[in-house]
Amino acid sequence: MTDRAGITLRRLSLTGQQADPADLKFANALNILYGASNTGKSFALKSIDFMLGSATPLPDITERQSYERAWLALELKGEPVL
Repeated sequence: MTDRAGITLRRLSLTGQQADPADLKFANALNILYGASNTGKSFALKSIDFMLGSATPLPDITERQSYERAWLALELKGEPVL
C-alpha cells in the first residue's frame, strides 16, 4: 500500500464581522511563506500552531483585533481499515 497516514493543511482563514476574511490557501505540495518584514508570516505560523492545540495564545497585534474566529481546513489521511 502506498497511502500513508497524515494530516494535510488546506486553508487557514481568519474572519470577523468588521473585517474582510483573510485566507491562506495551501497547495498540494511544498508551501513556502515569504515576504517583507511585518507581513504576517510568523503570525500565520503561530495561528496554525494555536489551531493545532498550542498552549500559547495568539499574539495580540493590532491587525488581529477585528478578527473573531480562526478556521483551519485539514485533510486527514489514514491507513485503510480491513
